[in-house]
Amino acid sequence: EHWPGYHFLEETQEIMKKIRILVKP
Repeated sequence: EHWPGYHFLEETQEIMKKIRILVKP
């Protein structure tokens, strides 16, 4: 069972990964 906001947190982590890839020099 996932606590409320778990899916939001998972999506945020995916977005952060994409941002890191874009920000990489």
